[in-house]
Amino acid sequence: MILLPATEYFAGYPGTVVRIIFARQAADATKIPPLKLVQYDYQLRTGCQEEMRMLINIIYQFDVYISVVTVARARPFCYVRALPRYKNIIDIDGLFHSSLEKPVSNRYTYQLKTGITTDRHGMIIIENKGLIGLIRKGK
Repeated sequence: MILLPATEYFAGYPGTVVRIIFARQAADATKIPPLKLVQYDYQLRTGCQEEMRMLINIIYQFDVYISVVTVARARPFCYVRALPRYKNIIDIDGLFHSSLEKPVSNRYTYQLKTGITTDRHGMIIIENKGLIGLIRKGK
């Protein structure tokens, strides 16, 4: 799993959300004059409601990620690699069945295109991995 630095992860969000998230890095709350702190609080409560909703959504996403990682650490789950949204590719790396004793990981890369495909993806994967020969030997 690839984790992006926090500043890169939040780059797509409006500046106000980024300022809210990194406000603690900018100045320690004990060093802010009380009047400025009250003004900042008022601004957050009245002027940044949409940004606060976005921030709550981000926190929710982190909560989901933490829950997934907690469960995944307890069981030998496999992860897929996340690619940027603008890439039109599905790249699955290290895919394996978690209940096998000594699983061998696989990698699948798909280029997404518009329209209906005529490919038989299942058969292509089976042929590429040489599974037909293994099946015939087992008979």
